[in-house]
Amino acid sequence: MKAYIKLGHKIEVYLPSQDKHGTILDDDRRNAMRDRAATTLSTLFGGCTGSNAVGYYKSETLGTVQTENILVLFSFAERLDAWYVEQLDRLAHDIKSELAQESVMVTIDGTAIFM
Repeated sequence: MKAYIKLGHKIEVYLPSQDKHGTILDDDRRNAMRDRAATTLSTLFGGCTGSNAVGYYKSETLGTVQTENILVLFSFAERLDAWYVEQLDRLAHDIKSELAQESVMVTIDGTAIFM
């Protein structure tokens, strides 16, 4: 019988394409953060996958509904204890501050967390 590893947790990190003022992010800054987030997820969970999407949200800063291209990076994990969640919190904080965001959405097992 073959041995299988069950990866029962799914983690997603949403990367924006614009800042909280609606300004499109510089490609170099966005790509650097994408690479950093992908490296973090791959280091924590053994790999990650990226998928492009379109996001819509009500901006607290602008008071309007914003539309933007986003990149969703996701990983699967066998276990997800407090230490892993702390690392995700650090990553979300870095995305928020370095890309000038109101918040950053991370999902863990289908539950959205705004950090």
